[in-house]
Amino acid sequence: MNAPICYVASMLENIDKKSMTAENRNDEKADVDQKEYFEFLCKEYFSINDRIASLTASSFEDFKLLGVVGAIFAWLPIAKSFEQLQNPAIIFFGFMAISVIVSVIDARDLLKHSLVRFYLQQLEYVETEILLLVKRENDKVLHGARNWPAWLAKKHGRLVNLFQYIVHGFVIIFPAITLFYLKAAAWGAAYFICSVFLANFIAKGYENMRAT
Repeated sequence: MNAPICYVASMLENIDKKSMTAENRNDEKADVDQKEYFEFLCKEYFSINDRIASLTASSFEDFKLLGVVGAIFAWLPIAKSFEQLQNPAIIFFGFMAISVIVSVIDARDLLKHSLVRFYLQQLEYVETEILLLVKRENDKVLHGARNWPAWLAKKHGRLVNLFQYIVHGFVIIFPAITLFYLKAAAWGAAYFICSVFLANFIAKGYENMRAT
């Protein structure tokens, strides 16, 4: 049991039964029910925390998958080393495949972030119930879920946005410039439009998630 829950658990044990609500005074069964409810809240608290931790760890593991971005550097030399692959169309589709893979990874992370936000919302309800139960709603403990949106807006969100701009900027610009350099302007323009569409689709998804 982590420190915040141990803290409120000890407070609950030390609460005088007479300090319960008027309806529960002199009602032994209500006292028992209240303790059972507290135990249920603790189990729910740990269950939600475990799910959040699992999704968070999985999201960080996805950084390894973004190594596919490095394939952008390798694709052109590979294509040019084979005479049959030197067609600009083949080079375009190779770059496009990499862009799609990056977008799929981003979409998967978007789904994970959406689930994390949902679990944080549920966790906030549990934290509020626990604090009300022990009459410590004004304490600073057990406010992690409630404080997360502010931290996301001020700190974490900025880092996430910067990282996305760097990754998608590179995925969009480098292949487009390469195709233009190879005098395949039409393919370069087509790649630029398609990759911007994919990046915008992901960005809109994040905006909609944060707006809810």
